[in-house]
Formats: sequence, C-alpha cells, structure tokens
Amino acid sequence: MNLLQSILTRARKIVSSKSKSVGQSLFTRSVSGVRVNEEVALTYSAVWAAVRVISETIGSLSWHVMEQKGGKSRVIADGDPIDWILHNQPNHEMGPCTFRETIQASALLYGNGYAEIERDRAGRPVWMWPLPPDKVMPVRAADRRIVYLVDDDEGRKTLELRDVFHLKGLGFDGLVGYSPIHMHREAIGMGLAAERFGAAFYGNDSRPGGALVHPSKLSDTARSNLKSEFEGIHRGSSNSWRVAVFEEGLEWKTFSVPQNDAQYIETRKFQINEVARIYRLPLNKLGDWEHAHFNNVEQQNIQFVTDGILPWVCKWEQEANWKLFGRNTMGKRFSKMNVDALLRGDIKTRYDSYAVARTHGWLSANDVRELEDMNPIPNKQNGDLYFVQANMTPSQKALDEPKTPEPIPPTLVQEPDQPDQGDESDPNPIAQMPKAASLRKSETSTEHEPNIVPQRTVEEVRGSFHQIFSDVLRRCVGRERARVPALSTREKMDTFYVEHGLYLVRSLSAPAKVYGDIVGDGPASVRHDAIRGLLLAFVGAWCKQAKHEIRDAQTSNSVGDLCNLWEMSKHGSMATELTHLLTTTCRSTSNGK
Repeated sequence: MNLLQSILTRARKIVSSKSKSVGQSLFTRSVSGVRVNEEVALTYSAVWAAVRVISETIGSLSWHVMEQKGGKSRVIADGDPIDWILHNQPNHEMGPCTFRETIQASALLYGNGYAEIERDRAGRPVWMWPLPPDKVMPVRAADRRIVYLVDDDEGRKTLELRDVFHLKGLGFDGLVGYSPIHMHREAIGMGLAAERFGAAFYGNDSRPGGALVHPSKLSDTARSNLKSEFEGIHRGSSNSWRVAVFEEGLEWKTFSVPQNDAQYIETRKFQINEVARIYRLPLNKLGDWEHAHFNNVEQQNIQFVTDGILPWVCKWEQEANWKLFGRNTMGKRFSKMNVDALLRGDIKTRYDSYAVARTHGWLSANDVRELEDMNPIPNKQNGDLYFVQANMTPSQKALDEPKTPEPIPPTLVQEPDQPDQGDESDPNPIAQMPKAASLRKSETSTEHEPNIVPQRTVEEVRGSFHQIFSDVLRRCVGRERARVPALSTREKMDTFYVEHGLYLVRSLSAPAKVYGDIVGDGPASVRHDAIRGLLLAFVGAWCKQAKHEIRDAQTSNSVGDLCNLWEMSKHGSMATELTHLLTTTCRSTSNGK
C-alpha cells in the first residue's frame, strides 16, 4: 500500500466515524487558493480575536459547586473536592483560567474540547487534564457504548465515556461537534486571501507602479540591467521617496491605482462580519467600533453574554454535572458559573436596582456589598437585615383575616382648618406653634387609660398607623410642593414655613394621640404632653431641613428634581421616622421615664 492509499484509507475511517474534528485538515484548500486549517485560521486576526475573547471570558468566570438546601436555598459547597477542581486547581500544572481557556479554544476551533478525568480508587474525580483535540476520536463500540480513542506518545489508549470531559460545539449526531473552521473554510480563506493580497501589495505592489521610458531601443542585456538596478534602489516600502537620477533622455511614467480597486477595504470589513457571524459576537468584540456608540455599547455587551457566552456556559455546567457528580449527589449538588459580573451596568443603573431590591426586601445591605466586592457590615450593625415597606402585607394574610379592623374615625385625618398666619415678624416656626393647652382634646380623659385594643400587637398597630401617618404626610407634602416654586426669597420661605409648621402640627396631633393611647399606658396627660413636645420638635426639624434643601436646589437649578423626590419618598420616610419616635416616646412614658 503506497502513501496515497494510506491517506485515503485513513480519511475514509474518519468520515465513517462522522468526526468533523479529527483529520479534517487533510483536504482544506479553499476555493480562494488558501489552505485553511485550525492553526492557519488563528493567523487571521478576526478569528484570533473571536477565539480569544470567548475563551478568556469563560476562563475568568467564577465556577463553584452549589449545594441545594431545604426549599430553594443554595449555598457554595466550599468543602467539596470537586469545587476545588473547578474553582482553584484542575490539575497540579495549571490554574482554572488556563485550563478553561484551553478547552474552550479547542471547542471554538476544532468543534470539540476534551479533558481526561483522573479518578481515585473510589471513582472520585481528582484531576482534569486537557487532551489535544486532534488526537482524540470518539467512537461507538460494537456494544453501542461510546468510548474515546486517544493517541499519545505511548500509543493509542481507550477511555470510557465517564472519564472524558467533552465540550461539544454544534453537531448533529450527539457524538461530536463540527469544526467552525472546517465548515466555514471558504469565508475564512477569503479573509486570509484578502489579507495576503494587501501584504503583497504594500511589500511588492500588485501591479507596476510605473515604467521607465527610453527614447531609443535597448538591447535585452541593457533592459535587464536597467530594471535590476532601478528595483534594487527603489523597490519596497523601506526605499520609498529616494531620489532617482535619469540619463540619456530616460523618463518615468506613473501608473495610477484606483482607490477602490476590487473593493479591497470593503472586502476586508465584510470578512470581519463573517467571523463575527460564525461565533455570534457583536463587532465591537472583534475591535470594529464603526457602528458602536455610547447608547448601544451596553446593549452589545449584553448581547455578547446572552448570545456568545451563555450557550457555552450551559454546556460547561451540564457536562460537569453529568460526569463529575455521582448518582448519590446528582441533583443535590451541581456546578454553576456566575455571569452576573458580565451583566453589570454603569454605577447609577446598579445603585438604582439595588435601591429597588432593598426597598422590597430581597437584598440586605450585606448582599449589596457582596455584589460590589465590598466587605460586609458587622452583624452588630444589622447588615444582614431585610426591610420591606410598612404598608405592604402578604396577600394570603389579607385573605385569611376574619375581618378587617375598624377604621380610624375620619375626624382624625381630615383636612384641618386653615390656621392663622401668626406673627410674620418671627420666622421661627417653633415660636409660632400653638401652646400646649390648645392641642388638648376638649373632652376630659382619665389619668390612667388602659390599652384600648389589647388584642392587637404593637407591631400590627404600628403598621396600621404608619399608613395613616403616611397618608396625612402625603397631603402635607403635596401642599408643600405646590408652594416651593414660589419661594424665591428667604422672607417668603420663612413666612410659608411658619404657616406650614402649624398645618403639620394640627394634621398630626389627633392621630398621634390615638396611636399613643393604643401603644402606651399610664397617665394620659403625661403621655399627651410628651407627644405634643415630640410633634413640635419633629415639625421644627422638618421645616429646617426643607428650607435647607430648597436653598441647595435653587443654587443648583434642580428645584423640579427636589419636588419629584419629595413626591416619591418624603411622606413614607417621614412617616417611618415619626412612628418610631412616637413608639419610643410612649413606651418611655409608660415605664415612668
């Protein structure tokens, strides 16, 4: 059997095994005339950039073993030996980033990436070793089992299916993936041909740049000598712009070259698009920023993750779950690559999303700090607490309650009468507050009133009254917002907040007393006096802070933004603060403090 017959026999065996990655470079000359295989394709900058960006991204991801706890809880299994292999050290010769880059690059070029799983005597994974993709052939044995034939320096060995980590590209038999280089050799070959044409054009010129014209006929020897001497002095980019000296009537005639000859530049750009299409990448990942701008770069990065990275992440995770975990732990433990860091937006977008998550209670302060790679807040400072809005309640709880509590009488929260303007010469709202006696109820109350709703807990009452205070303050904030644009001078601002302070006290007085009677105990007069003092201080601080914020907003021309911020959150945050202060004050008076 001669050499050609041996090659053909080998090729038939490969085709019969349906392998598109082993030996596929036997006949790889493209129509463009360029021989294309995996190694040659890497010399094309677009292919190199595509393989590199995907491989390095996969290599940089955090990959852990997760353990399923009760319900939907999942934690990182730090003590699992497989977690050490995936996250820290796949073998004693390389780190996890290099290991994953190697396997991923093999899959992107050959369509298949392989690693041998070394096990101990108990069958547990110990190390993972990359295998050259052109030296591995998966075949189906006579008993229908899938085995891997591996050629190395010691000869051929056979590995079982469970002992080979196999990262497959797109394929149609479930056995192997097809090589993108082999399947798209014409597109890549055209890109290589255009690149080589450009190199030859600038190195030698692809056509004569001009001609030497002699007035008389030259002999063959004279013509050859003249050509050799002229090219030796002026040919090549390193000899550009040298001075030429012509004798005996010799002249130089220049041949112009069209700028768009053969659409060379457009051809090269289109071939970059072809490579991006093969690997499902946005063009900016291949260094082409022609169509990228500020408004779409973030969307292109998201597209890169969802289209170019997530399919490979899924294949990595599924192959690891299948071949690294035993039947006893399969389903209870699984591997997970974290791509969240790739999807992070700009700092304003991230912080806005964190604010929503904190407000609605699915992230704590420490959860947010962990996402931002910051150290946690110590437990003593409540960094692990989860908060929700006080006016929210589970839907099931609302359905299960036998009856709703009796509503607070409307007289407690109704719109108060417009107060007198008071003495406008004194801008201090505290000085213009009504005296303590004017805030008391007309009816008399006992010196020791029992809790009027003993069957309800303080927390339930606090939630109900928080909503009442929030509604009252929402109306007060709306009144305040409507007047802010007209407060152009300090005098107008002081006058308004004297009157608005009175309005706040009158609006809050009745519901605050009722709340104090519910959560507090002991002499009512003592408790009511404490509540009146608290309201005066609370309203005084409100007015002072509001005037300070308005002056800052006027300085920065952001009064409209301030009004919008007040509309969204001021009534809720101030209701929370007031409820907390009233609870503390009423409990203190109940304890005789």
